[in-house]
Amino acid sequence: MANKRAAQWDAFAAQWKAAEEAKEKRLEAMYQDWGKLKVLLGLTVVSRPDKVKWSRAFLDAYFKSPGIDPKMAKALSPYAPAKGRMRRDLEKLALRPMTEREREWEKGERAGGGVEHGKAGIEWVRIPGGSFMMGSSDYSNAQPHQVTVQAFQMAKALVTNKQYKACVDAGVCSPAHYSDGTCWIWNSSSLVRGNAPDSLKGGNQPVVCVDWNQARAFSKWVGGRLPSEAEWEYAARSGGKDWKYPWGNEGANCGNAVIRGCGYHATAPVCSKPSGNTKQGLCDMAGNAFEWVEDWYHGSYNGAPTDGSAWVDPAGSLRGVIRGGSWARGAGYARSANRYFFIPGLRFYDLGFRPAR
Repeated sequence: MANKRAAQWDAFAAQWKAAEEAKEKRLEAMYQDWGKLKVLLGLTVVSRPDKVKWSRAFLDAYFKSPGIDPKMAKALSPYAPAKGRMRRDLEKLALRPMTEREREWEKGERAGGGVEHGKAGIEWVRIPGGSFMMGSSDYSNAQPHQVTVQAFQMAKALVTNKQYKACVDAGVCSPAHYSDGTCWIWNSSSLVRGNAPDSLKGGNQPVVCVDWNQARAFSKWVGGRLPSEAEWEYAARSGGKDWKYPWGNEGANCGNAVIRGCGYHATAPVCSKPSGNTKQGLCDMAGNAFEWVEDWYHGSYNGAPTDGSAWVDPAGSLRGVIRGGSWARGAGYARSANRYFFIPGLRFYDLGFRPAR
């Protein structure tokens, strides 16, 4: 009986998750279409009959499901029949306050498809909130557990050398440790501390040879912070999908990730593998360079926060969490649930970061 009930609950949970994912897709489609329609409604060269026709098509598609927001209702009510029920419904809806969820979606729509351009050229991508099973039974240090993540934004790409230099030039960040002999590099036979090769220093390549504190300083400078480990994995799995990689369950290969075995001798320019992007448009969440996150490393998720926040107890740990795989590591390192640790004060030739906020 217990097994039967468990099976029924698993089936219900799967159906609920599928319904939530479908709703998210409808919302995304609605706000994308609204961004286009809003532009057309503001053009004087577009005739009123055409505006009425397109507004009606939009309302037919989205008014009931997933439901439009009050600002949409206010903009569309002039194009509904003056004495019809739709006009009354729109005018009534327009008076309702926006919900927090609607404000989050509106913010993404204003930014143009969920992307907002910020300081140093950082492209902030909106990540809708939700619940997911973090971790994988394949890893003893990452056993599955449910986590709820609030909506947030994450940099589309790993921070580049050019972007990091802007922070250095502003007098906020210390230089990356490329030339002071303190970055761990591979010298063809072993890992040693030394100077990084010029092949890592391209302006559009990820900045590496930076420690945890440097990553935090840059993130603060651009108005963000390092992501929590839960946020990072949620984003890497395209919004918490039950996938092994950002694109699905197909393994990492030379077509979707910058990894070892694909002819790389250094990092690649960011976003050079678009087929490996997440559904929200994040680049290089698998491969190219490992990424610092805010959390201290623990050997398991026992006692980990379930609200998506960073796990920073005990304070002053000697091990920080890194995620994502790199150009110097094989496909297995690029799994979204895979986690490793590194000493926060050290620098590595395939370890960078991206901010969140």
